[in-house]
Amino acid sequence: MIEVPKPGRDIPIGDGSPVSMNIGDNVTAASNTTITIRCPVSGVPTPVVAWEKDGAPVVGSGKVGEDDSLVITEAQDNAKYTCKASSIAGEDSLSSMISLIGQYSKAHVDRCLSLMKAKR
Repeated sequence: MIEVPKPGRDIPIGDGSPVSMNIGDNVTAASNTTITIRCPVSGVPTPVVAWEKDGAPVVGSGKVGEDDSLVITEAQDNAKYTCKASSIAGEDSLSSMISLIGQYSKAHVDRCLSLMKAKR
């Protein structure tokens, strides 16, 4: 079973700094941002975690850490990432959308964020 608190958060545009998120959250980030997606699992027996990008196994676009988190270094494209947890007891999956914007300077991103806040 995949266990995340309140999945489905939308993480706003960042300034290119690394992003850490839970599976089920969605993020808009600058291209070439390093994004870490955590997929906390539990169960007896402990589930095996596999990652997919747009429905295909993750190959070359990310590295799976010891804690089953997916680390995407220098993200290059919009994609749906899915964490699949499976064991003899069953299977569970949850997905996140990664949306990228072109590289902008920190000043440009700060200006855009200010405009977005002003519209609220």
